[in-house]
Amino acid sequence: MKYAMVESQATVYFRYLVPLEENETLEDAESYVDQNELDDLLQCWDDEVINSVRYVDDTDIENAVKGSYMEDWGVRQIKEVFCVGSKQG
Repeated sequence: MKYAMVESQATVYFRYLVPLEENETLEDAESYVDQNELDDLLQCWDDEVINSVRYVDDTDIENAVKGSYMEDWGVRQIKEVFCVGSKQG
């Protein structure tokens, strides 16, 4: 069995409804959103662009998850979780 690593970048469109006091400005509204102080009102998936595709081995897979919650997982567990429904070796 061989594996490929596909890296992509996605754009998501968010909309927020921001309550403002009488003395607050549009810049304050931007600040609230920038500081993650509000829940979004709407999320729309806009686009996904594939940046690269390459064959990978187990070492590449281990390196790809460094610094993530999967860092301590074994390669077998990563394949079992993320390759569900595909042919696995």
